[in-house]
Amino acid sequence: MIRTRLESHKLHIEVEDKGIGIPKTEKNRLFRKFFRASNTKNISGTGLGLNIVNRYVEILGGEIDFETREGHGTTFRLEIPVSPAKQKGRLRLQSAAREE
Repeated sequence: MIRTRLESHKLHIEVEDKGIGIPKTEKNRLFRKFFRASNTKNISGTGLGLNIVNRYVEILGGEIDFETREGHGTTFRLEIPVSPAKQKGRLRLQSAAREE
């Protein structure tokens, strides 16, 4: 399930699954490049997806966190700052990256 909301110039995105969850002892390594949890041996993947998402959220000046329960699923929460655009009804993401 994916939920979004805009509140106080922040875009909130919540992604929830009812999957296998992440073992408690491995939660602190979840966003590392090529990390695959021990309970994913029979599931294809590279271990890059969450690392890439985390990096983009950082570039945009946002934050990501999650709650998980092994055997029950995981919920990821992203918070990304936005600012009003000049055109009515549109918002733009604020980038924390510096222009060179």
